[in-house]
Amino acid sequence: MRLNKVSFPILPPPRGGRIRGGHANGVITPTLSSFGKLRTVSLSNPHGGDHAHGVTASQNGSKRLLVRLSIIFMAALLLSASGVMGMGTSSCISCHDALAEKNSEPVSLWKRDLHKEAGLGCHDCHGGDPDSLESAMAPSSGFVEVLDEKGIIHLCGGCHSDAGRMPDPTIATDQMDQYLSGPHGTSVKVNRPTCVTCHGSHGIYRVTDPSSPVFPTRVTHMCIQCHDKESTDDETGPWRYLEDAHGRALAQGVTTSAPSCPDCHGAHRAAVLTIKGTQMVCGNCHTREYEYFQAGPHGQSLHLTGEPSCIHCHGFHGIEATGIDEIIGRITDNCQGCHQVGSRAWRMGSEIDENLGIALSLLGSLQDMSEDFRLAGVETGEMDNLNQEAHAWLLQVESAIHSVDTDWEELTGMAKVKMMAAWDQARDYNLEKGIRRVILLFIALLAVSIFALLAYKFKLAERDQQRRQLLGSPEARQREQEHRRK
Repeated sequence: MRLNKVSFPILPPPRGGRIRGGHANGVITPTLSSFGKLRTVSLSNPHGGDHAHGVTASQNGSKRLLVRLSIIFMAALLLSASGVMGMGTSSCISCHDALAEKNSEPVSLWKRDLHKEAGLGCHDCHGGDPDSLESAMAPSSGFVEVLDEKGIIHLCGGCHSDAGRMPDPTIATDQMDQYLSGPHGTSVKVNRPTCVTCHGSHGIYRVTDPSSPVFPTRVTHMCIQCHDKESTDDETGPWRYLEDAHGRALAQGVTTSAPSCPDCHGAHRAAVLTIKGTQMVCGNCHTREYEYFQAGPHGQSLHLTGEPSCIHCHGFHGIEATGIDEIIGRITDNCQGCHQVGSRAWRMGSEIDENLGIALSLLGSLQDMSEDFRLAGVETGEMDNLNQEAHAWLLQVESAIHSVDTDWEELTGMAKVKMMAAWDQARDYNLEKGIRRVILLFIALLAVSIFALLAYKFKLAERDQQRRQLLGSPEARQREQEHRRK
């Protein structure tokens, strides 16, 4: 808000003083710039002329005190006004902050907005004069209350396409180009998505802020608000993402790096993926699987015929977990979707399924045995290491089966070698466990025998004590003497 002129009543001068043009009803008029800096301070007498004000001795003390107080008051007021303007107070903020809830909401949201942190103000988007209440919303000052779709896109894009205006060099400056070339930008629908549809208007937060609607755990819910209305397929609808392996990983807090809508479709381009494009997008994260796929017959077929791709086996919005212990039984079903039952390709898929099932079953048995040995007090460190090495080889099989080649057989063979070594170790543990059981049984029998012997000796001692007590009584001695006389 601009302070153009502040007037203060002029006070009589101190004793013996003169003011050029001074008069009892003159004014001091300090003029402030829009930035709160003092431009000029002039003392003027509206009647003109030079007059001297005499001061009597009886008035001297009170007038001197009034002069000092007036100087302090003016200095404090000027400093206060300068400080307020220096802090960047605008008429937009001061006015809207005092309005009812609906009209004050932009101010409360703006307080956390990242653009406020960057030093931008209301007028940078809406125009107007933030330093003057009179011209704040005047058309002559370029004020625009609500921007239309085109205005929003080019307003945001005007900064975000200019590297000179973007203080963070890691932020891409091709966002508007991507938007305009994507389905959102080329849409002819009424109320098509614009920047504010996804990011908001007055409360825009960084992508890394959990409050942001485009934060990884929230962005899918925002996309679904529009796109789920367009989908009529319950099997592939965007809502299925929330239930698949990627969506669950985000929702359950397993990781915030699991892909969401922007990671696969692009944030501002929001492209519809082609079959080949899907394969490349998946390969950005699943690099080993991508390499095996490219080297195998499926990758060659994709380049020649345009299919198959990742989605033919895994789907897209309803991707299930693909851990090595979760794909058993599903491999053959996936092959059957394209290959005739009994064909060479189908038999190869069945062979992979069967061999992995046997290997995982054996590994599970060995892990259970190791647990039993530990409970029996046997040290199982060596067997545990062998089991872990076998599991590591099988994890590589999980990637290698994407080549549908012999690589998976070699890796499964290495896992079986480790598991056979673990099995041999288990036999040694069984022998040790048997010996331990014999020793424990012998110790138990010995303990029982010792306990029984001690109990018998205690019983004999108790009887002997009772007998002595009986022999020591007068009746017992009399009977003993009678027995001897006979």
